Amino acid sequence: MMRLAAVLVLAALGIRQEPAKELDWLLVYYMSYDNNLDHCGPVILDGLEEGAKEGRIAVTVLADFRDKDGLKRFTLTPAGRREETLATDNSASEEVLEEYLAWASKTHPARRYALVFLNHGGDLDDMSLDEQPGAGISKQWLSARRVGPILKKFRDGVGGKVELVFLQQCGRGSVDNLYNFRGAGAAVMASQTSVGAPNTYYAPTLKWLAANPESGGVELARRIMEDDEHYVNYVCVRGVELAELPKRLDAAIEPLLAGGSLTMPRRPKACFGGEREGETNYDLLGWLAAAYADNGRKPEELAGFQSWVKEKLIARHQFRSEARRKPAWCGVSLFVPRTPELLRKYKDYPLYEAGKLDEMWKSMTQ
Repeated sequence: MMRLAAVLVLAALGIRQEPAKELDWLLVYYMSYDNNLDHCGPVILDGLEEGAKEGRIAVTVLADFRDKDGLKRFTLTPAGRREETLATDNSASEEVLEEYLAWASKTHPARRYALVFLNHGGDLDDMSLDEQPGAGISKQWLSARRVGPILKKFRDGVGGKVELVFLQQCGRGSVDNLYNFRGAGAAVMASQTSVGAPNTYYAPTLKWLAANPESGGVELARRIMEDDEHYVNYVCVRGVELAELPKRLDAAIEPLLAGGSLTMPRRPKACFGGEREGETNYDLLGWLAAAYADNGRKPEELAGFQSWVKEKLIARHQFRSEARRKPAWCGVSLFVPRTPELLRKYKDYPLYEAGKLDEMWKSMTQ
């Protein structure tokens, strides 16, 4: 009623209330840098501002720094930079994330969206470290298994127009993690290894996007890979295929389970984490091939899954340096819980609940 009354008053005064004009692209950044990445924030904001000077695009950034003055919400457009301060300092809150996404889509409606999460990546479920979330708050990470459904809800709310979800954080390219983001975007981009900072793609990629607004999520991911210099390898997977992951993975696991007790393969080299800490990721296809070999299974029974990963799931995989000797990695990894304690820690993880992966771990760890 109040909004209707306001519209009537404006109409009586002869003032037309124009609806927000739809952008070609809105890039929504979540930069939780209340940690040792704080110094990268200004560099990133400058790069994004430079890139947003052209075309019908805009960038929003919810930023958390080491000060305790509240989260900063930036809007970057061809008109310049606008900054607001929020009442909360907690970027490890899924509720804060959800409110930010709602504000972004309402304030800047667009034909296409990209959602980007900057920060450290920690254990399997950890993303976006906030070392000082506020007095009396102990939770310092966003939970990937909770963030995924929030992003899917956002995508549904904007008519499915989320082209890319970019997890610009270390080690988020495991299938266990990526499965959390099924339905969240047409494409999901991450890395199975560590990712550097502050990264270099912001200005050139946004200028390219302004000149190529009809591009989709896979094309945007490819451009980021070409313009960035601070990474080892990136992968872009097709969002529609993530829903197929449990069924496809089960087909690769069943031949292992059919042969009785299993031993953990020892040959693969970790691509993220450390075995001393226990939370370690290995290249998905490399680890499975080693598991087949060490447990006497026929390698041809893995061929169908290998083809699906390379030809259907992965849209693009790229190493940064072509001159450097590259590991024989496919681009996505697998979290390997080497102890019963770690398996119990994640017993209700979505990918475990959806398929037979936990059965294989039980056979190898008990």
